[in-house]
Amino acid sequence: MPLLILWILMVVLPSLYSLQKALSIQKKLDLKMMKGRSLRSSLVFTLYMGAMWGCVDFLFVAPENSFGHTFMALVTMGLTTGVVASLTPLPVHCIGFSMLALPPSIIRLLAQPSMESKAIGLLLIAFVLALGYVAFRNHRTFLDSLRTKQALKMAHTQLSDAIENTGEAFAIYSADGELQLANGQFRNFFPHGRMPESESVNAFIEQLSDGRWVQTMVRKTSRGGLVSTHADITALKQQEMELISARRQAEGANHAKSQFLAVMSHELRTPLNSIIGFAELISRTDMHIQTETMREYGALILESGRHLLGLISGILDLSRIEAGRYELHEESIDLEFLAQSAVSQCRPMAEEAKVTIEIDAPSDLPHLWAEMRAMRQILFNLLSNAIKFTPEDGKVTVTFQYLDGHIVTCVRDTGIGIDEKDQELVFQAFQQVDNTLSREHPGSGLGLPLVKHLAELHGAVVTLDSQLGKGSCFTVTFPKDRVMALTEDNLS
Repeated sequence: MPLLILWILMVVLPSLYSLQKALSIQKKLDLKMMKGRSLRSSLVFTLYMGAMWGCVDFLFVAPENSFGHTFMALVTMGLTTGVVASLTPLPVHCIGFSMLALPPSIIRLLAQPSMESKAIGLLLIAFVLALGYVAFRNHRTFLDSLRTKQALKMAHTQLSDAIENTGEAFAIYSADGELQLANGQFRNFFPHGRMPESESVNAFIEQLSDGRWVQTMVRKTSRGGLVSTHADITALKQQEMELISARRQAEGANHAKSQFLAVMSHELRTPLNSIIGFAELISRTDMHIQTETMREYGALILESGRHLLGLISGILDLSRIEAGRYELHEESIDLEFLAQSAVSQCRPMAEEAKVTIEIDAPSDLPHLWAEMRAMRQILFNLLSNAIKFTPEDGKVTVTFQYLDGHIVTCVRDTGIGIDEKDQELVFQAFQQVDNTLSREHPGSGLGLPLVKHLAELHGAVVTLDSQLGKGSCFTVTFPKDRVMALTEDNLS
């Protein structure tokens, strides 16, 4: 009994541990572990287990007991078969266990005088050889399977990496519409996933909820599933929109150029024809022209020349401002005096149109630091524009105010007014609300754009308040740094 207990402690428990160790290695076995330290350790335990099982025959069975040797041989064969089945990937373990566990029984059986015992011993030898063959064949099959599995795993990893880094969103759907594979870009586009919207090859462009534009391509697989790719074309879409906008601007500029040439040709031809016509009359030798008539012709030529000079000066000033080459020559300006000068300049036009002009300015209005020529141009353009669009018996008022450190200039008229949809148009160069050659009110369309640009050079803001049929009010608000401090010189 003590010997049996000792054998159990030395054989059964280490055997169980060795088997558990070998099985744990088998579960996570790969090609790199075939020569690992843990594998060598488990081999030692397996050999130890085989040796201990082989000792059983010598320890517990008498030499002359053929039945006992046969019984132990059968038990060891069953145990060896179990070891081979459990440790298929480890042929060295299987052969080592067999060579240590079975030889004692084989030797005892071959030493028996009976032919039956010798036959069983030979059968055990054949069994060991067969087990070795089976073990090595299974090992080779296992290695091939392991290599194939690792190759598939590597291919899957490479494919996953390729899909993940393809730069486009990628997804694979089963024939039932179930999402099977998707990369990070797809999850970025569609955080909550999406169902395929097509069952055949299709391409379309869509805009996501966050504003991005995506081009989607859907293709059908050989098994009835779908593969969808999604490319971010937001930058291309923005470029397309910019090109469309640029094209529209170019078309608008071309249209404006055509309108400008049509209008300006009319505006230029009229005074030129007047100049040429009266000059021809004066230069004719076959006609006697009285001195008074000659003076009238000269005045008309002078007026037409000044009109042409104004048109050309306006075009040149506007082009210099837009090119950034307009330099301000600033000085202290008395706005009330400047307004009286501008009103005097416009009074003949107002009298001809039967329009009254008034000036409303406080006596303590501060001086303005600005360019005299630009300010005179601003007031003259606003006044002449107001007079031109005000009917007979109308009134134009020039108002100056000092509000919260700002100087506010307002030119108000009781004229025809401007529709709200056309109010931005009046500040565009060469544009007029009525741009036809047969329009009622002539003009080049440069006056108000020039006012806006000259005011902005001074940091001022031009606004328009107008209602159709009720008149207009153009307001120019100058910044605080343009207002000079009130002094006794200002007040005097």
